[in-house]
Amino acid sequence: MKKKLFCVILIALLVISAAALIIFRQKTNSNTESGDTDSGIESANFDIQYSDRLVGVPVTSTESNSSTIEVKYGDAGYTRKTLGVNDNSDRRNDLTEESSQTVGVYEVTLRGKDGKLCLATWTYNSFAYTISISDSYDGVDLNEMTEYIMATR
Repeated sequence: MKKKLFCVILIALLVISAAALIIFRQKTNSNTESGDTDSGIESANFDIQYSDRLVGVPVTSTESNSSTIEVKYGDAGYTRKTLGVNDNSDRRNDLTEESSQTVGVYEVTLRGKDGKLCLATWTYNSFAYTISISDSYDGVDLNEMTEYIMATR
């Protein structure tokens, strides 16, 4: 009886371990769709935390090189983290409104149009950050942009 119980427990542990490995590999593969090590693309020597959605659109891909990680949300926009403190945003001439806002410990530059925010940029600990909402979307209010900023590290 003890041998049977031991075998059942051992088999259960093996099944759980195999399932955990499969989940880990699926998550790793989905987070590195564009960063396949066989393709010659370098990966960054740092990580990024980010919101799982931007204006309701889930993450569709991540790309990285030795100094930048970019998380894309379909056609809705991106979150970008770059080594260094230079502005890493794409210049957008359509954003006519600009202000500065303290969000947590960050001093953030916000840009938008028609009272909606489309771009947030800041630096922290030798990294530059950008959250950019595509011009095909209306932008977001300050509370929603603050949530995106606080989710990004």
